Amino acid sequence: MPMRHKIVLVGHDKAPSVALEMAGNRLREEFARDSVTADVLTFCAHGAPPLDKPLRIAAEALDATFVVTGVSSSEELATEEIETARLTRAHILKARAKGEQPDVQYGVYLDTDMGNRDWFDDAVADEVSFAFAPNADEVMAAQKRYPKARVFLTGNPLEEAAAFPVTTREGIRATFNVADEQPLILCPGGKDLHVNSEFLKGVADAIRTHAVLRFDPFVIFSPHPGDQNDPEAYVELLEDLYNYRVRWELVASPPLLDQKHTRHEKYAALQNERRISDEVFPASHLIPGADIVIHSASTIAKEAGYQRKPAVNYFTAAAFDRNPDLRQWPPVTRGVEEAVYEDPAALTETIQRLLTPEGFAPMRARQEAVYLAPRYRGAAVEKIVAAIREIAGV
Repeated sequence: MPMRHKIVLVGHDKAPSVALEMAGNRLREEFARDSVTADVLTFCAHGAPPLDKPLRIAAEALDATFVVTGVSSSEELATEEIETARLTRAHILKARAKGEQPDVQYGVYLDTDMGNRDWFDDAVADEVSFAFAPNADEVMAAQKRYPKARVFLTGNPLEEAAAFPVTTREGIRATFNVADEQPLILCPGGKDLHVNSEFLKGVADAIRTHAVLRFDPFVIFSPHPGDQNDPEAYVELLEDLYNYRVRWELVASPPLLDQKHTRHEKYAALQNERRISDEVFPASHLIPGADIVIHSASTIAKEAGYQRKPAVNYFTAAAFDRNPDLRQWPPVTRGVEEAVYEDPAALTETIQRLLTPEGFAPMRARQEAVYLAPRYRGAAVEKIVAAIREIAGV
């Protein structure tokens, strides 16, 4: 009787959740087609609190033959990934102590520029036997971090999708009644209320001097799908822009209006009061309509890069307090984004410059070099699944 494989995929943040869920679905389809005896379990929180406790998720890995986890953006958010990795590592070490060959293989999916995530690597790096990396730079970094691992250059399914947007510039601007010549500024949010608030205050201060722009800007704030904070705090900040003839919208993503979300009723109430948009879009779908993306360490800016849109990181002290490594934000060092550090006047100048073809040209050239457009949609998942099947022997 053939061995029954059990593959467990665990991700917390949106990016690893999307990639691993897509890989899991593709594996199930291929296994059904090829009559492969295997179970594929995916535990993906998509940035929201997990439905199961971390140890319950991790326990599924105890009898698995193949385990992949994401490496999410902070130690607190990666709890289920870390616990799964630790239990898997302990299982491997126990087998070796008995002189047995471990019956499980463990690897990581690296969805973005990883930076220094020592709190994860310290726990499991010595037992990572394979890794999936999105670009050549990350392959080299992974080979240093995980010396025993076989590293696959797979691309990133979430980034790949950005090269094939499902909306258009004309469609998004028509939805929000934005004239073609009017600058549309997209501001995607993070998960931290204090960081988001300080970020929005800085952007608002910069836009208040918008008389230097030829046309009044239109601003969209898109809260993170995993944001659990009271949205009214953001609305109050944005409403102040009305005093400066700036049109704005808070556009919720679908997860925020899901009845399971902790703030569902508040978002629905704000819609009924006409204080936020009736339209519902994930930030990714708003990018085609934008002229520039201003953010605070959001991976959405990579999607903007694939679509050749100017991207500016506006960093505040609150952001640095949460993550000091932001001062070495890789997309900025690569030239595919620019950074402004707690200086609204400098942000105004940067917006002005990047909204001109000649001002954007150097950044666009770097985006074209770093964010290579895939030949077809689905290539990254195809590579991840092919690697899993090769390593697992299924």
